[in-house]
Amino acid sequence: RKLFTTVQGYMGLAPSTAREGDLVCVLLGGDVPFILRPSKSNYSLIGESYVHGIMDGEKIQDVN
Repeated sequence: RKLFTTVQGYMGLAPSTAREGDLVCVLLGGDVPFILRPSKSNYSLIGESYVHGIMDGEKIQDVN
């Protein structure tokens, strides 16, 4: 795992294969945020992450 900071200022831990440009995503039904890597036509799942401040569904609540 490695430490990261998002553009919005959140700090977290991601898989060691994560890199700049990957996305932190809260997927409906998921228990944790996931790291996704965009490509031209789809996304690759890099793995689970810990992101301080969005571990308890806070971002899902922001959408509603």
